[in-house]
Amino acid sequence: MPRRQLRDFAPMFPLTIMLERTGAGPAGQRKGAGMPVINTIELEGVSDKSWGEAAREALREATKTIRNINRLEVLETGTTVKDGRIVEYRTHVRLYFRVEQDR
Repeated sequence: MPRRQLRDFAPMFPLTIMLERTGAGPAGQRKGAGMPVINTIELEGVSDKSWGEAAREALREATKTIRNINRLEVLETGTTVKDGRIVEYRTHVRLYFRVEQDR
């Protein structure tokens, strides 16, 4: 699947982004390794600029404590409005990551 860049977008769902994979085989598997176990977590990113920036912020925060993230799916977007103006963009995302085997 080709890599895509997250950009500001009209609400078209689901938007899925494949991040660069590492390793020699499919889904980052090394030769001789068993089938990987994938876990998910849902987060909400917040930005004063755009929905895309809010999704990137959620990913940035997640990468501080989670390794092997290989997919981000946008589930929902929203805004906070004050005095008739958008003051905050919110993007609800699901991140997929490979669970590490015993070392």
